[in-house]
This record gives sequence, structure tokens and C-alpha cells, in this order.
Amino acid sequence: MTEFTRIQALSKVSIALSTTLRLDEVLYKAIVECIETLNFDAAVIYLLDENKEYFIAQHFYGIPTETVKHMKKLPTDSIGGVVAASGKTVVTEDLGQYYHQRPQLEGFKSLMSVPIQVKKKTIGVLDVFTKEYRVFEPEDISLIESIGLQIGVASENAKTFLELEESRQLNADLLAMQVDMQERERQRIAQEIHDSLNQSMVGLYFHLQYCRDEIDRSPDHVLAVLDKLLSMTKENIQEIRQIIYDLHPVALEKYGFLGAVEELISRYSQQGLMEIDLYIQGNPSRYHAKAEIYLYRVIQEAINNIYKHAHTKQASVSMYFESTEVRILIEDQGIGFDLTHKLKNREAYGLLGMKRRIDDLNGRLTITSQPAKGTWIEVLLDGEHHLRKDRDPQDD
Repeated sequence: MTEFTRIQALSKVSIALSTTLRLDEVLYKAIVECIETLNFDAAVIYLLDENKEYFIAQHFYGIPTETVKHMKKLPTDSIGGVVAASGKTVVTEDLGQYYHQRPQLEGFKSLMSVPIQVKKKTIGVLDVFTKEYRVFEPEDISLIESIGLQIGVASENAKTFLELEESRQLNADLLAMQVDMQERERQRIAQEIHDSLNQSMVGLYFHLQYCRDEIDRSPDHVLAVLDKLLSMTKENIQEIRQIIYDLHPVALEKYGFLGAVEELISRYSQQGLMEIDLYIQGNPSRYHAKAEIYLYRVIQEAINNIYKHAHTKQASVSMYFESTEVRILIEDQGIGFDLTHKLKNREAYGLLGMKRRIDDLNGRLTITSQPAKGTWIEVLLDGEHHLRKDRDPQDD
């Protein structure tokens, strides 16, 4: 093979790999160009599985259909395993010695297995076969190794592109869910006002009109009605306070972040809804208003989810305050759930809202849950960055 032919072959493969960022297409184009340009008879691209226990075939070329099913999955003690372990090419010019182990290879005489690497780590192998005995020249080996490296780089680019696409889609879904959540919240508040306050205020109006008309004729009866109206007004005030609290917990301003969380937990206990243990370690500080309200909302949403869905009356909230980090754990031993299923079916509005809030603070939220094994939510935040100074401009 001349130097010109070698450069031409590499150029063809490079051009083919640069025309797409889809991993499946990348691997297909690589294997087609490799075979057609270099006159091999067959090839297989294998990538290691996540646990690095097997090689999983990604694409075949020139392999008989009846043979493909026997080559889809290979153990790491095969020739490919030697390549992956050493990071070096293995050339087998006479495959006959392996026919008893892999009879599916009987149609081929020679094999070259080169590593597919990303950042010097082997992620798979490229196997090329010939149907006639072939002595692989150093130039052949060098060329296929170069193609293996190109496949590795292209695969990594495709993987990065896929992750970016998934991230963009997730952000789009989060935005759509956030808008939907806001609309649902508006509808909930409107429904609450209509069902309770509006009806109650209408009742108050007619009762007061009655009292005005009857005050001279039946003062004692009117007095009893007024007592009832006072009780109704008191209930309305409580409902208004609850709606205002749901919109913006005044406890944050009154007691600070920690005090507001304590008040939230206390309300669940006082109403007999759920017992929540609160653990605090370190020296609590005040944070920017945005950080405090977002952290509070995450805890509030997590506790509300436990109350509504976990089928348990026990939970715990642990908060660790360090000089540079805030760590919050919300745990329960309830029925748990399949997070992947919920995300796929868009049943995780609250959870995604929690994640969006923490992402907006440049923090990290981790949700771990399994059916029948409870749920564990961890929040990590740079406490020093969000620490409130003498005056918080976000409070203006």
C-alpha cells in the first residue's frame, strides 16, 4: 500500500465520520468505509458494556446472517479482551486455531483486532476479517489502528452530542412543566377562592343584609346571627392566611430559613398529619432571599410528596451547615417509586420543579428511590456563595 493510498483511505474515513453526529450512523459509516476502501471481507465494531464484562456488537459488515446471532455478544476473555486489556492490536493470520472455540469464524482465515480508544482508554475493538490467509503488513496495521482512533474520537463526539441533545430536551421539558405547574397553581388558588372564600363572602353579604333589615324587630336573634358571622369571618381569615402562606411563606421573613422549616414541620405534627424528625448540624446562617425560598420550596415539596404519595407517617429532614457547603437530606421509608418511569411518563412535575430550583442556584439535587424501599433526596449547595451579607439586594 502506497503512502498516497493510505492517506486517501484515512481521508475517506475521516470525511465519512464528519458527516454525522449520530453514534449509530458514525459506526455504520466507519465500518463501510473501512471494508470498501481497504478490501477486507468483513468487519465488526464492538463496544464494551457499562460494566465492562462483555463486548456488545454495534455493527456488522460482510458477516453471514446465520453467524451474526453468535457474534452479538462476546466475553472479555476473547481476543478482543486481550486488545482491551493491553490497548494494543492483536493480529491473527491463521484463525484455524480458534475454530473449536468460535466455530462461527470458520468462514474466515485471518483477523486483525485493533483498539477503539478515547483519551487513551479502550472503549471497544474493531475486528476486520479476510476469507483468505493474509499477512498484514505494518502499513495495514498502522492504517487500521488510525481508523480505530478516528472511530473512538467520533464516538465520543457523538456521545457528547447525544448528551447535549438530551440535556436540551430535558430543559425544554422542564420549562414546559414549569409553565404548566404555574398554570395549575393559578387554577388551584382560583378554585380555592371560588369554593371557599367566594361562597363564604356571599353568605356573609346576605346574612349582614338580613341583620340590617331585622335589627329593630329581632335584636336578640340578630345578635346570634352576628356571632355566627364572626366565626365565619375568623375561618375566612385563616383560609386567606393559608393561601398567602402558600404563595409566599411569611415565616421566612419572620423566623429565617431554619425557623421557617421548623414551623413547616411543626404544622404537620400539630395537625396530626405526619411525624417528621429534624436534625441540624453545624452553625446555620442566613442566605440570599432567592436561595432561602428555593431551599424552603424544595423541602416543602418533598414533605408534601411524602404525605401524599409515600404511604408513611414518618420522615426525617437533616441539615448540615458547613463553612462552604449546605447539605440537606429528606428521607422516608415509604413505598418509593420508579424515577425513570415517572420521568418518561411526565409524572414528576414536582420533582423536576425541585431540580430546576436547585440547578438555578448552581447546586446539585439527587433523588434516589426504589419501589418498596423509600425515597432519599439530597441537596448540595455552595453555602459561602449564597451567604447573606449585611444587606441582601435581592430583598429590595
